[in-house]
Amino acid sequence: MTSVTIPDSITTIGYKAFTGCIALVNITIPDSVTAIDRWAFGDCASLTSITIPDGITTLSASVFGGCNSLSNVTIPVSVTAVDAGAFFSCRSFTTVNYAGTEEQWLAININNQNGDNSSLLNANIYCNYHEHSYTAVVTAPGCTEAGYTTYTCSQCGDSYVADETAPLGHSFANGFCTVCGASDPNYVEPTPDPDAPKLVVSDARARAGEQLTVTVSIENNPGVAGLDMRLVYDANVLTLNNIASGGLFSGFSTGRNIILDEDGDVTEDSVIMTLTFTVADDAEEGSYMVGVIVREATNYDLDDVELAVVSGKVNVVDFIYGDANNDGAISIKDVVLLRRFLSNYDDVTGTSTVEIGLGADANGDGTISIKDVVILRRYLSSYDEGSGTADVVLGPQN
Repeated sequence: MTSVTIPDSITTIGYKAFTGCIALVNITIPDSVTAIDRWAFGDCASLTSITIPDGITTLSASVFGGCNSLSNVTIPVSVTAVDAGAFFSCRSFTTVNYAGTEEQWLAININNQNGDNSSLLNANIYCNYHEHSYTAVVTAPGCTEAGYTTYTCSQCGDSYVADETAPLGHSFANGFCTVCGASDPNYVEPTPDPDAPKLVVSDARARAGEQLTVTVSIENNPGVAGLDMRLVYDANVLTLNNIASGGLFSGFSTGRNIILDEDGDVTEDSVIMTLTFTVADDAEEGSYMVGVIVREATNYDLDDVELAVVSGKVNVVDFIYGDANNDGAISIKDVVLLRRFLSNYDDVTGTSTVEIGLGADANGDGTISIKDVVILRRYLSSYDEGSGTADVVLGPQN
């Protein structure tokens, strides 16, 4: 026989139980075994490795004597003594995987009478060894990210990643991915009738890592008593921090969907909610859509209300529009620098002797002109220190 699995009903492996089984290569010993007698595996010349079950306290005399091919033994922390000759003539022996600490290993009483356990003492001892017990945690694939499984050992924390699955790809509808909220780069939003009832999401601008606010307003309101909608945005770029009611509806609930309701028809045109986002630190420059999907809208008489949606755009930039001197703020210094730049501008060479930053293009039209000075002056004159806002919006003008 070349392989043996001892049943759980066995508690002791007796004297010379497997002695001389020269073809035996593998043996599995259950934890029910608490004693292994002398010479139990003597002269098992083909045995290459063995795991001692937890509960064994002594490796008896000559238990592995003459096991010429034995190279690897796993020893539990329960072992406190190794009798004389337990590993004599184990000429291939190289490795001990020990479950305890180095201090515990050194405390084991190893009888090396006549050098019969020298192979054990000269082996490589790997302390704190255990059989890994891995728990699998599956990360499902996203639209652009591959899925994978993380395996973590519950005993030592060792982990590895395997079983990768391909990204799912986007599923676009009405300008957004229905799974992750990413903007469809090929989508052209239809222009609604100017007089049509609609929800309008404002535009915003921020740099990577910054916070921004976006409003959602109702315009040409025909009378709405209940509104059920879902917010859509690119979650890889924007993190939603807060949704605040605009006060137009007394009933305001947020969860997976956003529910607004009132005891009667609301007919006023106003902001219905304000959204606060943080731009990801690694967000790339570009324009990212923020919108809503109207799941249902009704008036007090339970008639359906059709509401068009005008999505907003969050422009992620690496500069601040109007910050001509790149100091991270908009002030009168930027106006002065812009005027100096323009007064020293040479139309022939297309250059100025005064250097300015990209933010000098205050109106976002791609050129530096007197229009930027005008809009910047208007911005500063309407700036409110208390709210940190101005009546004039810098950047691309609608």
